[in-house]
Amino acid sequence: MKCERWSYLLLLLTGVLCACGRESVPDTGSGEPILFRAGMNLSAVATKADDPDAPTKEDYLIADGRRVGVYATWTSTSGAATDVFSKIPLTCTDNGPEANPRYTWDYTPHKYWRTEGSYDFRAVFPMDVHTQFGTGGTRMVASYSMLSENYDLLVAGSKRNLDAGEGRSTVALDFKHACAAVRVLFQDGSTDPYRHYYLDSFEMQHLKAVGVLVYEGGVPSLASWNPSEYRTPSVMHWEAPDEAGRILIPDKYEDFKKVTQSDWVQWHFVIPQELNVNDGNKPAIRYSVDVEQYLSDGTLAYKSSLPIYTTLKLPLTYNDGGVEREVVWEPGKMYTYYVQIQAGSVYITISVEDWDSYYVYVEDVIFG
Repeated sequence: MKCERWSYLLLLLTGVLCACGRESVPDTGSGEPILFRAGMNLSAVATKADDPDAPTKEDYLIADGRRVGVYATWTSTSGAATDVFSKIPLTCTDNGPEANPRYTWDYTPHKYWRTEGSYDFRAVFPMDVHTQFGTGGTRMVASYSMLSENYDLLVAGSKRNLDAGEGRSTVALDFKHACAAVRVLFQDGSTDPYRHYYLDSFEMQHLKAVGVLVYEGGVPSLASWNPSEYRTPSVMHWEAPDEAGRILIPDKYEDFKKVTQSDWVQWHFVIPQELNVNDGNKPAIRYSVDVEQYLSDGTLAYKSSLPIYTTLKLPLTYNDGGVEREVVWEPGKMYTYYVQIQAGSVYITISVEDWDSYYVYVEDVIFG
């Protein structure tokens, strides 16, 4: 898988990194340093009304010591291009609650604005994401594998045309989500209060788990991604280490979502992709449960000798306010799959939301 991933990335970079007409000009210019500010222009912050210690927007991107990687190309008025930044570490500093601004982003040594021409900036967070940027172009290329990585990939872009009088003010890096976020919530839908289901294992199957993002600024889209054609048999795998580690499936979604702060709603970050495929490997959820049946006095009457396995193909459509729409995992979207288990049947529905949260907590288990 690694060979395929890097070969594919190298193939893309062949056309991206060909520099044309480089011009080496000292970064002296007007003597004004190129400065940055970083943030996320999102409409809301994830919160829980009953949890005063819930995470805030500073917990992921904006916090002391956080680093983003910044690239930049300067193009002269004559059209010659040269690198200005090649993934410099831009570091966040917390100046204290009384400071204004509280958080600043800086790097050393400073580079300085030229007096003419134009700049093309790209940035990525976390800093250590494997990326490249092409001089003479606008593309930042990042590789991502769901088999080994599970983080919120953020990207930002900005341009500045000095010839058009756009000035040398602080460059705003408005970060966007490059991945989609997916979670699965289970519910015991049986009407028997003495029957209990325990989740024993879980995985998702036949997803495109490796991809390359070609980011040219703005909001990433499905077209920004080049996923590998290979569909991995299993990803996001979880298995209870023992009987005590099984998860009791609750009888209400609401109860399942009421988790402690240490178990903040958990998601997996996935490569944007279409799910309606015709290659014989439909994306699916595969899980196993243990069943226990009790008498009214609490006596155990029946217990499954082996976990019961179920495979569910992911729905290809969802209901959006009465309109049936195709399910496509898009950047900046959150997808919740609700799986209701009953005796002899299983029901699955899906909801899709804009990703207006700064913070997503991730562990190996992907259940809310």
